[in-house]
Amino acid sequence: MARSLEGQEFLYSYNGGVNALVDRQTWLGLNKADQILKAIWQHDPGSKVAINYLPTVTTPIFTFANHKRVQTSPWFTGHTEHLEKLYDHIRRHGGKLCSEYGNFYVPFSNGSETGLHGKEEQIRELQYVTSRQQFFQTFGITLEELWAL
Repeated sequence: MARSLEGQEFLYSYNGGVNALVDRQTWLGLNKADQILKAIWQHDPGSKVAINYLPTVTTPIFTFANHKRVQTSPWFTGHTEHLEKLYDHIRRHGGKLCSEYGNFYVPFSNGSETGLHGKEEQIRELQYVTSRQQFFQTFGITLEELWAL
């Protein structure tokens, strides 16, 4: 049985064929991380510290792409049909999909996860893979329960 999402807000972003969804708290954390990066770059442009800064496990970004892409790329949360079911689930259980565009980093949208931009970037990008536990903690339903709807 899914738990209530009453009062919880979720934001959406899109890039390179990838849809991403986060809760408001994660979005606020990502914005804080972005402010930190900009402040570091003001003092030290191109700083490796800034490039390697990662809001990883504590900031899950759930990613969705077309079915064909997801079949060959296990790092996605699901495909776009799953995202539509998730939107319905959020609304039915009292959550809110914010009308504002989230404008946050969308993992797996630029090829870094495949090694296209080097091994270091691949390792950094794959740290954005979300777990089933993170999905359940965020949305109050398992992936299997959602997909069965």
